[in-house]
Amino acid sequence: MRKIHKLWTVDLRQSGRDPLTALLFFVPVIMGLAGRFGFPALLNLLPAGLDVTQYVRLSMAVLVLFPSMLTGMIAAFLMLDEKDEGTLTAIQVTPVPKMQYALYRLFSPVLMSMVLVVLLVIIVGLVIVPAWVLLLTAILAALGAPLWAFVIFLFSGNKIEGLAIVKLLSLFIGVPLLAEVLPSKFLPLLWPFPLYWPYKFFLGSLTGATYTSLLGAWIVGALIHAVYLAVLLRFISKRSYA
Repeated sequence: MRKIHKLWTVDLRQSGRDPLTALLFFVPVIMGLAGRFGFPALLNLLPAGLDVTQYVRLSMAVLVLFPSMLTGMIAAFLMLDEKDEGTLTAIQVTPVPKMQYALYRLFSPVLMSMVLVVLLVIIVGLVIVPAWVLLLTAILAALGAPLWAFVIFLFSGNKIEGLAIVKLLSLFIGVPLLAEVLPSKFLPLLWPFPLYWPYKFFLGSLTGATYTSLLGAWIVGALIHAVYLAVLLRFISKRSYA
């Protein structure tokens, strides 16, 4: 537990020193406020009588995907800072096993992302869902945070390269929307994409999907995330961070 506390202390110090990393913590709240006040203003500009319900649902289903990307970016940038500056040498007075470090890097963005997803939905306030739906959405969406973090870290040598990777990976945010235009026979092509499953689960809860289909989507999504995480953890645990 002492080792984890040291990691947490280093993270807070690193975040405070880097304006970009510190700003990322507030982006979901800014997005929530923009959605709360911006969506109604935008809807007022649309023709009277136009049913915008589906657009609101789609927007919210995509919006819940962003906290995992942002918290994953924060975790990745902290890892890159630690690699560049060798700050883990201070922690390793009592050595931190690489797998323990990787697990810490897995769970910290997950917890942050869960909180931010819940706050985002509440702040925007455009849709109302049962508490259990919001909780399961937050958990499933948050599982993507360490995926973002590990992929950015593994393919970046520094934060500049990390930002370039983020720009490339951010294109995947739009992948779930393909489900709205693809024929049903092509939907299995979206199954390997982790972002598709929290989108499908949350949108399904807004459009009256059955409990069975919701539960099935959640379980499949969680399993797909777990497979990717297991593979990435093996790579992360083999790397030296000191």
